[in-house]
Amino acid sequence: MPFVLLTGIDALIAKLSAPGARVVATEELARMGAPAMPYLVDAARGTWKNAWGASCEKDDQIRVGAVIALRKMGAAASSALPVLVELVSHPSALLRQELVLAFVAMNAGGREAEVVEACTAALVQLQRDPDPEVRFEADCALHGRSPLAAGRTREG
Repeated sequence: MPFVLLTGIDALIAKLSAPGARVVATEELARMGAPAMPYLVDAARGTWKNAWGASCEKDDQIRVGAVIALRKMGAAASSALPVLVELVSHPSALLRQELVLAFVAMNAGGREAEVVEACTAALVQLQRDPDPEVRFEADCALHGRSPLAAGRTREG
């Protein structure tokens, strides 16, 4: 396989799969804002492809990292909301926990009624999640409490 040098946004997306590099990569991607959005949406959806054409569909680490970066953008990432809502039924509990935080961040900064309504509807759906931590965090978010369980820290 030939060596391919990844640069820019693609290089940062690729770093999302490495837990040690994820925090810095999510910060950089969030700071980039709009230019990174299409890449982050593709990564969250699982359709982003690396330099060799391999999809990240089965790489939950990249998908979680993309959701974290979108969360850090807050309401500025509200155009990604339809894709995030689609992920509410994703099999990864960690991804769904990050979705709770993303919906909270987008809802907090959202001024458009559609954004607030979509975030609230997604959080209500996550209150019925099969994972108790996801349910707890969604319930906390809907009742105005911090969605992170006491004593737990979240990367990013």
